[in-house]
Amino acid sequence: MDTILSRFTKDDVVMNPFPHIVATDILSDALCDQLLREMPSLEILALQKPYGNNQRLTYSMRKADVDETVSNTWKEFLRTHVSQDFLNADIPGLLNDLPHLILAEKEYNKQQNEIIRFRVNIEDKKQIEKKALKKGYHSVSSFLRDLALGNM
Repeated sequence: MDTILSRFTKDDVVMNPFPHIVATDILSDALCDQLLREMPSLEILALQKPYGNNQRLTYSMRKADVDETVSNTWKEFLRTHVSQDFLNADIPGLLNDLPHLILAEKEYNKQQNEIIRFRVNIEDKKQIEKKALKKGYHSVSSFLRDLALGNM
């Protein structure tokens, strides 16, 4: 069975704004469609307890394995992703570039120390964007830099 890392390559690692993986089409269309069709309901995942928005639901492999409402496809998919074979075969491949990722993150963090950041509410942000566009700027950053340095 495909795993979520089967098609992963080091080209899927993106360094900015921080090291992360951007992987598309990680599962075959057929498997993805089947998993979507057979997705256990939220009631099952919430263990028949009330659930709300933005709430973590913990449904263990142990529970899924004995739950007759969970399809065999899901059981196999989950079993595959908690197996020692998955950890042995796929995870070390991710770690091969770990030294490079750590160095790249340190360099990125160093650059971030040289950047001024501030927060504004959404209304102020919209006003700043309008002023930047009106003055011919394509980015708010350029507009604010010139404004702060007195280059306007």
